[in-house]
Amino acid sequence: MCNLEGQMVCQFGEPYEGEGPGQFIGPHGVCVDSRGDLYVAEVSYTVRGSHENPPREPRSFQKFRRRT
Repeated sequence: MCNLEGQMVCQFGEPYEGEGPGQFIGPHGVCVDSRGDLYVAEVSYTVRGSHENPPREPRSFQKFRRRT
């Protein structure tokens, strides 16, 4: 995430794409709950799954808890 001046203020997730915990291929939705926990959802069919044989549709919904 960047601030209004374009400077990075935080980063989360692994540096390389994947389907494991903390990894993403093509995140589509992000939200925050009242406790400050972050939720990230993705459906990656168009990015990767359509090119696999047989085609598959990787999906994930990950929660990142706010550290106190």
